[in-house]
Amino acid sequence: VSERIGAVIEDIKLIEIEQSFKSLATNTLDLIDLEMGAFLIGKAAYPDLNIQTARRHLETVISELQQRWDIDLSPRESIHKINKYLFRDLGFKGNTRNYYDPNNSFLHQVLERRVGIPISLSVLYLLIGQRLNVPVVGIGLPGHFMVGLQTEPVFIDCFNQGVFFTQKDCAKFLQEYNIEFEARYLEPVPNHHIIARMLRNLVAIYQKHNESKQVDRFHRLLSIVESADTTSLQG
Repeated sequence: VSERIGAVIEDIKLIEIEQSFKSLATNTLDLIDLEMGAFLIGKAAYPDLNIQTARRHLETVISELQQRWDIDLSPRESIHKINKYLFRDLGFKGNTRNYYDPNNSFLHQVLERRVGIPISLSVLYLLIGQRLNVPVVGIGLPGHFMVGLQTEPVFIDCFNQGVFFTQKDCAKFLQEYNIEFEARYLEPVPNHHIIARMLRNLVAIYQKHNESKQVDRFHRLLSIVESADTTSLQG
């Protein structure tokens, strides 16, 4: 009986999460809250996650950098400073040992464990950039999400601790995976595409682990986001 009650409670929580996603997706697509979307994705896997607590953890990370910030920094100087803080001082890095661990995709887990995959680490970077008014955008390179600088063609590989890429580097990177480079791959990605890509990654990860319940859960959330835009990116 207790197991059944627990399952019912979990189902209720998931329905609430779906409703929150629907509310998020009704906003103007360009104005979708990336931070809330990322934390809602985590709550779908961890129904007891307190989003306000998770947001405070994020704010703590950002506030420590804000205390060292110089508003006169150029965009290039700004990303150098973020890189040093995030990857050297705090030790965030790509999880090369267990890339397909679902926890790599959940922002609250990335904050806790300081490891992630390209898109989750890039989301963290973007949220920091937003707070500090640094002109960074998401770049949906196939198979390897990055962060771009709006003021010049510089691309930041957050999975590899902030290594800088040029357009030629990006083209060469894709060639190594037999993917033909297209200039559109370096165009900024809107928030709803980022959220959809995170969800699509999770669907693929849980399919790999044969966890059908989780596949269904994240596919339902993905359908909500995609219903707001039928041109979402492939994962």
